[in-house]
Order: sequence, then C-alpha cells, then structure tokens
Amino acid sequence: SNENGPPPQSHRQAEMDDERLPDPPAKPLPGDCCGNGCTPCVLDIYQKELAQWQTLCNMTPQERADWRRSESQKSSPKCVGKAALHPGKYKTFRITKADRVTECVYKYTFGLQPDEFLGLKAGQHAMLRLWEEEGVAITRPYTPISPLAQLGSFEVLIKVR
Repeated sequence: SNENGPPPQSHRQAEMDDERLPDPPAKPLPGDCCGNGCTPCVLDIYQKELAQWQTLCNMTPQERADWRRSESQKSSPKCVGKAALHPGKYKTFRITKADRVTECVYKYTFGLQPDEFLGLKAGQHAMLRLWEEEGVAITRPYTPISPLAQLGSFEVLIKVR
C-alpha cells in the first residue's frame, strides 16, 4: 500500500509484463495550493493525475505504448516542438544558469529538451517546487519571462532572501 492507496489488482501483473509502468503521482504538500483559485489547482491536478495513473496501470502493455506514443506527439499549434509542461503533472527541471539581477533578485534559467518549449500561454504561471537540504519543500507560482515559444529553456525571476 502507498499514499495513493493500493494499486489496482492488475497492476501487480502489469509490473511483470511491462517494466515501464508509470510511477504514482506525487501527492501535493499542504502548502502547494496557493489559495488563489487557480484553474486547475494543484489539488485538482493531483486528482486527475491519480485517476490517469490508475487507468494506465489497468492498460495492457500495448495500450500503454500506444498511449505514450500519442502523448509524445502532442504539441502546441503555434510552436515548433513539444510542450514540456502538462496541466496535470509535475515535472523536474534543472537550473542551468543563475544570473544576479539585483541584490536579492536572480534570473534562473531552467533546461528543457532541445525540441521542447514550456507550453504556457501569456499570463499563465507555473508552480515551481524547490527542495531545501533539510527536506522542506517550497512551492510558489512564477510567470516565466522568456518568450513563449523559446526552445530548450525557460527563465523566471526569483527574489531570494
């Protein structure tokens, strides 16, 4: 049993048939919801992710492979490449550069795959989560400052202590 409840009965058999089963979604931390009425909220995203995970676990290996193939081919009609973000999933990005802008503001550049763009529309924000060394997570909404169709990376301004 895990924090998401026990996997469906067919999940155990599927693990033997397909090594590429998805990991269960990460449950949002108590402070992840910003309380601003975002649509979708991280709590809504988690519920959608959990339902999708359960569906994938009940698929045959061939159905999962077909689903993965169709998901990897989705892209924005205005951008060449594929969207790195999906509304229902958290994704890990690495900081590739940090430039000091003022005494307490930095411009952070996060790496994407060369053929990926972030996938947000003008005015949208992404929830960024940083894990401190003590194991404490800090989650905040940020609106990227890089061009929407920029491939390979995205940038945000972050005020630090």
